[in-house]
Amino acid sequence: MNTHSSYSPTRLGVCGCYIYDARACQRTYLPQVKLESHTTILSTASRTVMRQKFVNQSDHTLKEIRYAFPLFDGISVVDFVCHIGQRTIYGLVKERREAKKTYDVAKTRGETAALLEQDPDAADVFKTTISNIPNGSSIFITIKYIQELNHDAEVDGIRLTIPSSIFPRYGYCPGNLQKRFGMVAIQGISITVDVCMPEGIPIRKIISQSHPIEVTLGSLSTSTIDEDVSISRGSAVLALQRIEFRHDFILRVVAKDIGIPQAILKTHPTLPNQRALMTTLVPKFNLKTEKPEIIFIVDRSGSMSHQIPTLVSALKVFLKSIPVGCMFNICSFGSSHSCLWSESKGYNQETLEEAINCVDAFQADMGGTETLAAVQSCFKMRNKHCSTEMVLLTDGNIWAQQQLFNYIIEETKSRDVRVFPIGIGGQVSSALIEGVARAGGGFAEMVAENEKLDRKIIRILKGSLTPHIKDYRLEVK
Repeated sequence: MNTHSSYSPTRLGVCGCYIYDARACQRTYLPQVKLESHTTILSTASRTVMRQKFVNQSDHTLKEIRYAFPLFDGISVVDFVCHIGQRTIYGLVKERREAKKTYDVAKTRGETAALLEQDPDAADVFKTTISNIPNGSSIFITIKYIQELNHDAEVDGIRLTIPSSIFPRYGYCPGNLQKRFGMVAIQGISITVDVCMPEGIPIRKIISQSHPIEVTLGSLSTSTIDEDVSISRGSAVLALQRIEFRHDFILRVVAKDIGIPQAILKTHPTLPNQRALMTTLVPKFNLKTEKPEIIFIVDRSGSMSHQIPTLVSALKVFLKSIPVGCMFNICSFGSSHSCLWSESKGYNQETLEEAINCVDAFQADMGGTETLAAVQSCFKMRNKHCSTEMVLLTDGNIWAQQQLFNYIIEETKSRDVRVFPIGIGGQVSSALIEGVARAGGGFAEMVAENEKLDRKIIRILKGSLTPHIKDYRLEVK
């Protein structure tokens, strides 16, 4: 059977701890008893400690279990610890093949071992394989990771996302993530976020539209009674402890002067004379706008069925904001792709009305998600006599992401084309969206459910109208 054609996306996630039966192509999930997440935001970076507990309720030792879990793009895992009964397994960084060999040897000996690896086909999919789990035992998994946080244009603040699950991706699903049967709902969820801004920079608000939270300004969740109240500190706690965690947890922090350049210097706690510096540079160039060709590449696959209203709203804001004198076109894609016109047309009242009528009729009725083929077609049809801005609107549910990145990198070497991706929905693959932005020389925006579109759309449009500057020089004094 052809895996590409037989696999169809569904709305079930693939995150969890499970036993995989290769003969039946079936997963049996272990019940998850507890999930605790504690994040500390320091200016524009964060550190998260995530703890999960699973239980082997069977009457026999499990030879091997697997655990797939989602991490946002740009995250670096810095620690992995697994407790099973009286045994503790600590993670060590090794080359992929060497790590797999070490794991297989320990498994053959009957030892309890674990292997944590990142999926090469999707940067936001990590997998853990654990061997020899005694009956009745509990599995405690602790993962620590760090990341740099993105700007949120809607509130002009920073945005923290804790993903709930990895949505099914279209295309060949690599390795053991191909099929999913059954799901165990997560109960006993605790999410705590502490926010520390530089001294003297007040936190104005901490908000979440994805989940109900309790917010405290002036102190951290770890603060003692004797500590002074600080305008630069705050914390948020998920208010409901027993819910099904079906959507990404999105937290936004608004603070004064968040848009000014900042630098954080960190001294190593044990190694002498070792420091790390993280800088946030905020470019404010006064550049003249251009009138490029703008091609909207629009995902109308089946997985977009719940996102069509958001997609249509976003496109209408875009279309009504294009400056007169630009050329534009719309390419819809799914299993196949088609364009509004055979070539881009000049922006005027007549072409705007034709485009609006086309967008109003959009449905998620084009099958699968063949993103690469649509992007290739747009690069081939673009106007070679002017700069081109491509705006990709998608929920990002595809595998084989690196193939798409490589193509975009190759095609944008001339530096007269840029790609600006917009992730739509609450379960977007951040690895795809951020990866396309890096490859295409643009920047990304995420639009989750119940979020306002206007500011994010205008930010993308302003970015697409800036000149293509090919050479930069940075001087640090």
